[in-house]
Amino acid sequence: MGASLTPEGINFAVFSEDADAIILCLFDPDGRETQIELPERTFNIFHGFLPGGTAGQRYGFRAQGPY
Repeated sequence: MGASLTPEGINFAVFSEDADAIILCLFDPDGRETQIELPERTFNIFHGFLPGGTAGQRYGFRAQGPY
């Protein structure tokens, strides 16, 4: 789970039994945020691939759905 670096980019994966969606939040060096919904769900794992992502990318996750 979390981030896994590949030569082509970064795979992101998060486990949640209750979330309706997981939003990947990417931060640039100035602190500006870009939000991308993780497009895939396999059972309770939300996941997606960020092409061109590199080591040192600052990120976080937001969950949508019931608290």
